[in-house]
Amino acid sequence: MTTMGGKSPTSVITDGDLSMKKAIGRVFPKCHHRLCAWHLIRNACSNVGNTQFVMKFRQCMLGDYDVGEFQRRWEKRVNEFGLEGHKWVRDIYGKRHMWATAHIRGNFFAGFRTTSRCEGLHAQFGRYVNYQNNLVEFLHQLFRCLNYMRYTELEADFGSIHGNPALETPLPLIERAAGELYTREVFLLVQPVIRKVCA
Repeated sequence: MTTMGGKSPTSVITDGDLSMKKAIGRVFPKCHHRLCAWHLIRNACSNVGNTQFVMKFRQCMLGDYDVGEFQRRWEKRVNEFGLEGHKWVRDIYGKRHMWATAHIRGNFFAGFRTTSRCEGLHAQFGRYVNYQNNLVEFLHQLFRCLNYMRYTELEADFGSIHGNPALETPLPLIERAAGELYTREVFLLVQPVIRKVCA
């Protein structure tokens, strides 16, 4: 909030840590708190242990349903797998407003469902530092990591500004417009969608 001039985030995604939930509720009372889809799937695997239920749980979580349809599907899945009395299933259902698309519709998350961006940053950082580094080594490695990240960002910017993407679909005008509008990385995500529309 200090960095943003007192402005609170509108949304936060976490792994569901209870102390973080309490802190977010206290410091950012108007912020919508979402649970990370990846962590939920992992927790469903470890707590329920039925891969068929995990697949159905994922569908309930990410499916584009209204609240009534979500409710019907949830009850059907819980009954189908005999999980009516299962503690984790009851607890996670009680938090549905933090993970089910039906209940979080209308809240802005910029397309994110997981904490993977943060996890990816941790993995990147982990290539440079480890627990054996002293403070001087840590700082040296931190700056090496930052320099590498800045370099790759500049490289991506250069490619987006000065390069023309290869057009591969039967809709070259739309594809060219997308190539001019989006960064190269985003264009490579949009291009398969254009190709799929043509199929």
